Amino acid sequence: FYFIAQGACAVLVDGKEVSTLKERGYFGELELLYRRARHCTVRAVSESVSCWVLDRQTYCLIMQGIFMRKREMYDDFLKN
Repeated sequence: FYFIAQGACAVLVDGKEVSTLKERGYFGELELLYRRARHCTVRAVSESVSCWVLDRQTYCLIMQGIFMRKREMYDDFLKN
């Protein structure tokens, strides 16, 4: 999963540009969530692009923490 911190990228499907992603844009979420094969190409169109990268293991750890906090919140609510 990639989050664009700076710059701009073109999204290409079958060699044709279908979208442009700018700062705060992201891509790669389908592979991260569903293990789907890549179906587009993302290419830098600005002079430089900076991205944050999140791998599947880190994503799962973050989501696990979120779910655990929610569960604790619901448990506390039901006890009171």
